[in-house]
Amino acid sequence: MRSKDFIINKLNEIHSRFINSIIKYEFKAGRHSHIIEVLPIEIFESDEFIDISIELRKNFDCLFPQENLILVSENSLVKVTNALKTYKNSGLQLCFKNNEATFNNDLINVAFAGENNYALAA
Repeated sequence: MRSKDFIINKLNEIHSRFINSIIKYEFKAGRHSHIIEVLPIEIFESDEFIDISIELRKNFDCLFPQENLILVSENSLVKVTNALKTYKNSGLQLCFKNNEATFNNDLINVAFAGENNYALAA
């Protein structure tokens, strides 16, 4: 397994546990460094996340000793600037038009009796 695949699999698991988090992942090939930015800081500093991150680092270091894993959050000097993958709560929304449902990332559009009613999804 490649290091990027390992991290992406782990981030899928982590985000499913912290659904309200925003997690960004970047790989800097020249430095052999993987940067993971976790927001908000309350999640990053939580006991549960700290335990998970310790286990992640331990497993990563054993499997990929020649590479670096950096975990950061708000106010860090290191930031993810070119994310390969971003995890965030998308707020799944449906758009109904002509009695057909489609997905929409911004609005829920519900049509009843020829009328369109829009509502922001939270």
